[in-house]
Amino acid sequence: MNSQAIGPLLGGFLTVVRGWRAIFWFISIFGSSIFIAFIFLFKDAFMKECSSTYQSVLKQHIQNAPEPPSQDADASITADKSNAVVDVEKNVEVETVDLSQVEATANLSITDVNPIKPLRLILRRKNNLLVLVISGISFAYAFVIAYATAQTLETTYNYSPLKIGLVTLSFGLVVHLVAFWAAGGLTMNLHS
Repeated sequence: MNSQAIGPLLGGFLTVVRGWRAIFWFISIFGSSIFIAFIFLFKDAFMKECSSTYQSVLKQHIQNAPEPPSQDADASITADKSNAVVDVEKNVEVETVDLSQVEATANLSITDVNPIKPLRLILRRKNNLLVLVISGISFAYAFVIAYATAQTLETTYNYSPLKIGLVTLSFGLVVHLVAFWAAGGLTMNLHS
């Protein structure tokens, strides 16, 4: 959201001072520094126990592993029931995997990761699809406004890139004000 307010102004300043290539140098240096900071400063918060992919790999290893002989059939039934977790969203009991049995032998590979299934689950819900479509339309609208403004002000009125950045700064500030206004109204509705 800040890029709509600051981007055109910074881009116009860099263009006036160093030429149009300075924008791309700035983006390359800034992006590289963020990437390097991400590599060295980001602490991974991935927990295997919460990963559905890891859980499915563990289930496959448990199913393929030879089962130890059990002394009592009733004890195994109660053990299976104690290992079940209730899925609150679907109101269904879902069996979890005991990690101590096969954790050392189960390793994830690239073949275990399937991005299509989670994407299908996300897009299956109408509210998620609606949010994605509205976000895409608003991004396209903001891009078209900034591009059309820059082209019109440069060709028709002979504005410099810095002046174009100052003009489009007002558009970015209005976008910020509308976003804060909408967020304030939304939180007021949620609290009442």
